[in-house]
Amino acid sequence: MAWTEALTTLPAGHPPAHLLDDLRTHFSDKQISQLTLAICVINSWNRFAVGLGADVGSYKPGDFG
Repeated sequence: MAWTEALTTLPAGHPPAHLLDDLRTHFSDKQISQLTLAICVINSWNRFAVGLGADVGSYKPGDFG
């Protein structure tokens, strides 16, 4: 979760190096890349929603079909 928070807020412009070191004790480089990509994609979706003023949480299955 600390990696997710660091990538989401980027308080210092880049995540602290120790967080990546911590991840490497649990995940392979490939898994860290996949996790990082997932975090970036979800952050992008959130920024689109906020930026476009989406009514988040209002979607109901079938609304667009």
